[in-house]
Amino acid sequence: MILAAWLGCSEPESVPDPTTPTVALDLEVVELSNPLAVELRSEVPDDAVTADVRCVAADDATDVLLAVAPVFEGWSTVEVAGFRADVAYACEVRAGRGRAEIELERSLGDLRIDPPAIEGEGGPWTAMVLRTDQGAVGTLVVLDPLGRTRFALPLEPELGDRSRADWYVEDDGTTLLLGGSSLSPRRIARTGRVVWWAPPLPTGANDHDGQLLDDGAKLFLTRSQGPDGRDVFGVDEVRDGEVSWSFAALDAVARGELVPNPRGDDGYGANAARLDPAGDRVWVSLHVQNRIIAVDRTSGSVIGAIGATEAWSLPDPDWLVSQHDPHVYEGGRFLVLDNGAFHRPWSQVLELLVPTSPGPVVALRRFTEPGWYEPVMGGVEELADGSWLVTRAHCFGAACDGNDPSARSQLLVVDPDTSEVRWRAVLGPDDTTYRARQVEGCLLLGACGI
Repeated sequence: MILAAWLGCSEPESVPDPTTPTVALDLEVVELSNPLAVELRSEVPDDAVTADVRCVAADDATDVLLAVAPVFEGWSTVEVAGFRADVAYACEVRAGRGRAEIELERSLGDLRIDPPAIEGEGGPWTAMVLRTDQGAVGTLVVLDPLGRTRFALPLEPELGDRSRADWYVEDDGTTLLLGGSSLSPRRIARTGRVVWWAPPLPTGANDHDGQLLDDGAKLFLTRSQGPDGRDVFGVDEVRDGEVSWSFAALDAVARGELVPNPRGDDGYGANAARLDPAGDRVWVSLHVQNRIIAVDRTSGSVIGAIGATEAWSLPDPDWLVSQHDPHVYEGGRFLVLDNGAFHRPWSQVLELLVPTSPGPVVALRRFTEPGWYEPVMGGVEELADGSWLVTRAHCFGAACDGNDPSARSQLLVVDPDTSEVRWRAVLGPDDTTYRARQVEGCLLLGACGI
């Protein structure tokens, strides 16, 4: 489907001017079952100019999509993302001269994502890998605070049998996918095209987790098979396209800092690697062993761990059981999901104060709620206002028979001081996810500051 119009500007300008005549295009996507991305192509016969497209939803004037073309001559492409299904958008193409064309680049066919039930107000834009069951290949999804799907990209089966991932949106609107079992790290444009692949990682294939660091570097958790056939983990830092630091569990085993993998399949249960804000150590979560180890970046040695009987000892020995998604903040503050798998029938979020040197860990704040038990998945993230985005992920199998199957996967925004749930998104009864992350919606839609 192509919508086209002729631009009638007499003199092209180098920068779009508010007085420049505009051409209105009514873009209807009623035949589509999911959001899509579009391309704007503007032909300029002579001088280089800029051109932009601005689309406003008919049912919500605050739903604005914007993209600006770079300076160009002839044909150029501008990607616009975030269209909602079955909604009409009024689009304007400004500046330039020649033929402006909006082309529907892709549609997701018959794929239909059930909108979550929303309770409360003021929720974040969230990104996640949505699946219909724990082992299925997923779909990258972005939801706005009203639970409306604004971006969706199915992952192809050959990209990995499971798709656990973190998803970030960079300042230019490019999405960056990290982590995901056998799903290789990649950068994805707003239309779903892969525009960057991670280099080969020396310690194994990226598994479970990745962290986008403040300076643009990336920290990857990896998994590989050791010489005895048992799984081992590693950590690789990639900076400017090159591997700049690595840690291999096999080396730590050889030095006597780690015990060998006690079983063949993922005996360590490594599920997260986080750089300490001080920059001197990397924390690695080993959920099967119920502890988080500290790796010194200079020596590469394991210098201790957080756990019930570890050098950094917990105030309650029943805490940090099958933990997931730890975050490390300034001053030794940790935020982590304590799943409690097969040890106790409830899950919780813990905020801990971990001293620089080994010693007792102090509990700061906790959150749980009745009926919440997720043995092996889920996550937590601190938002800019200090509240917590909690992923009550999937819960399946005999350990979760008591849970309401229609509410098994939920996203919560929690006030950590009062445990009040300010916002809740209850996913469909057949939908599950690994964990969700906040994203800046205006970056994805190109409408920051509007």
